[in-house]
Amino acid sequence: MRLLARLAVLLLGLVPLVGCGPACNQLASKKETFYGEYQGTARGTRAPHMRLTIPTSVVSDALSVAVAGLPKGKTKLSGLGELERYLPTDLSIVARHIALTIDRTDAARLDLDFDVKYEGQTLFGMELLAKAPVTYDPKNGKLRISIRADLFESVKPRLADDATEKLGGRLWSLVPPAARLVVPRSAVESVARKSVSSLMAHAYDILRDQVLSDLGELAHFEVAFPNVPIESISVVSVGGANGVLAFEVRTALPVKNGLPALSKVASSGETADVRLEVAMQAVTGLGNWAMQAGKIPASFDKDGKALEGGDFSAGAEWSQGERPLKVHVWNLKTEGMCFHARGGATPKLSYQTTSGASSGRLKVEIKDTRIEELEGPPLMKTVMDLTGLSESVFNFTKTMATGSALSFGTGDFKMSVQEIGVVRDVLVLGLSMKRSTVAPTKARRRS
Repeated sequence: MRLLARLAVLLLGLVPLVGCGPACNQLASKKETFYGEYQGTARGTRAPHMRLTIPTSVVSDALSVAVAGLPKGKTKLSGLGELERYLPTDLSIVARHIALTIDRTDAARLDLDFDVKYEGQTLFGMELLAKAPVTYDPKNGKLRISIRADLFESVKPRLADDATEKLGGRLWSLVPPAARLVVPRSAVESVARKSVSSLMAHAYDILRDQVLSDLGELAHFEVAFPNVPIESISVVSVGGANGVLAFEVRTALPVKNGLPALSKVASSGETADVRLEVAMQAVTGLGNWAMQAGKIPASFDKDGKALEGGDFSAGAEWSQGERPLKVHVWNLKTEGMCFHARGGATPKLSYQTTSGASSGRLKVEIKDTRIEELEGPPLMKTVMDLTGLSESVFNFTKTMATGSALSFGTGDFKMSVQEIGVVRDVLVLGLSMKRSTVAPTKARRRS
């Protein structure tokens, strides 16, 4: 809140020049109206206030690691009769792929594909379906998706048109030449048809008994959110396998202009892998909330330093148009010297790196500043106009170091900033991801 403090320091220095101004109770009423509108008592938009998007492929890659740890299922070809003496009977069921999509705010759709193989040749596939719950715990601020084996309750066989012919041809190729004199090919083809039908009818039982029965959690994903007044979180997927998974947050703050809807075009991921978007009205609203909740200083002394019970307080808002950042400062404790000042400014953000550095510095600049409204003793505005202070009352530049690592699922990623700034009333931070380590893990069995 250094921005607010600098404005306060300037205005505090003018206090000895004051004459009569608005009654303190009038300004106090206006202050209460301000906080009612910008801190939490007014109704906000239903559009999301902030959004975090990550590539669906990142989730898919992490799930693939879990799938690679699944055990193989085994079963036998049935109904071979006399052919059993000539032919191998072992079948294997191998996990091939898992995909996650979000079809509701409270559940994730899971498609787990298996291939049924005979002598190295895939006969047909099976698709296991499940819905994994998406839960949010406000106590620890974590949203969690847990993928467990016991969630898969239905199976959808995926049979190619030539699956029976492939099995029949493979079986016939394995029949010894001498046996073909007494075993007609039509009998082999009949066995193939019956075997495929039996396998498809009992596919889920085989998977349940051979693969899923003793497995616990295959994988889970958690996203931690800061301790702010969150009203709801929804998860949506856009763009299929090449799209993004988006976590959309609505706060309990009266944000009037939220984020635009997520579209397939916007989610293409061409400019950045991870993208954080926050409506600027949510940014200023969170600042006001933090002051009212006692999480950051809410009052200051005459030097602009944080002081509990100090004479001066501050607030912020974001409006569309020229100098959209508005900063308010009040002094309401001294009758005859009470005032309210509103300054406007334009924030600019940039990210600076040096060659070979693993991290950079975030630069915040406040430009184009001006005192736009002043309610208080008449001499105050005159002095500010004469000295030119209203043109640059709280210009400042601040830089801070930033980290560049992210852990997700089974991998660690190096992050680099691709874009940062305020675009159409939205704070945008875009990061690229590069996997640095992968730790393959086996699916955990129940103890």
